[in-house]
Amino acid sequence: MSLGSCSCRGNKRCDFCFASQNAVKHPEDMESLILCCKCSRLCPPFSKEDTSQDACNHAVSEHMLRGFHVIDNFISSEEEKTLVQAMDEAGWVDAQSGRRKQDYGPMINYRNRKLKLDTFNGLPSYLLPLSRRLQTVEGLEHYVIAQQQTLDYSNERDSFLLAHVDDGWLWGQHILGINLLSHTTLSFIQPELNLLVSVTIPARSLYIMSGESRYNWAHAVLPKHIAARRICITLRELGEGVSVDQPEVAAEIVRIAATFQGTPRPTSSAQTA
Repeated sequence: MSLGSCSCRGNKRCDFCFASQNAVKHPEDMESLILCCKCSRLCPPFSKEDTSQDACNHAVSEHMLRGFHVIDNFISSEEEKTLVQAMDEAGWVDAQSGRRKQDYGPMINYRNRKLKLDTFNGLPSYLLPLSRRLQTVEGLEHYVIAQQQTLDYSNERDSFLLAHVDDGWLWGQHILGINLLSHTTLSFIQPELNLLVSVTIPARSLYIMSGESRYNWAHAVLPKHIAARRICITLRELGEGVSVDQPEVAAEIVRIAATFQGTPRPTSSAQTA
């Protein structure tokens, strides 16, 4: 991605679009909570002097972030190096909001619910052993990956991810992410409750969004939480909606994905998430 240019469209913006303006600002007027990695409860942010989190005897919020789980060290540091090398060799395309991306999946028009498969030739080969490992995780025994979207974040470009909820017609109950190279913070937002929850995602960890965290909370990555290069492998399964409305298309997506011989989809101006 060359400096001084970007690939933002619509309402998505990066630091170059806004010049002196901030692309995303922390919603200071919202109540801020964090997810305690020890007890999995929501609590007020710790001060640097506060050591109460060590024993998990901190104050606890009445609110809950149900359905979100983090599995530390899902991959090893050696696996991480091999994955990043394979991704860099495959090449990146410029994306919105200061990111780069690689897409393995159908072309999607969410508004009209149209899917094109002519540029989808399968998931990447390096994902095959990880897909088998995923099925050893409780609750993911029958998880079938239909799409992989890999996003490359850079603190130099003030990369971020706008708050959103993944499409519920096309994608299924579990959204997975494998976090590479650096830890980050995932922000969950509930406008109705005026609430923002920050969750630390360590490098090489797997996170799982399901249930309320998948459908009832928007999730985002704020620019201030990208301190170094960070790559996220996002994995999605097909939803019941597309499987019922377009069963032949859904079956073909699963068949193509399972070849694990894919290359990144060429860039296009077609509508995507």
